[in-house]
Amino acid sequence: MEKPWFKRKRYGWGWTPATWQGWLIIAFYVGSVFFFAHNAKNFTKNSDVIIGLFIPTAMFTILLFIVAWAKGEKSNQQ
Repeated sequence: MEKPWFKRKRYGWGWTPATWQGWLIIAFYVGSVFFFAHNAKNFTKNSDVIIGLFIPTAMFTILLFIVAWAKGEKSNQQ
């Protein structure tokens, strides 16, 4: 069995990176959010901010949770 990329948090809900693959996923997520936030300064309309910042950030956040759930340790509650 391969080592999980993310380990369970001791308290609370969620995961933390446990391997280089997990840290790579976190770095990609943070880099993506910074990229979209940096480009947001050029937006002139609220709809541009929603389409160019909030939607991509939400999509990357959902993708991060999916990867952490699939490649991380399972919770004690399952």
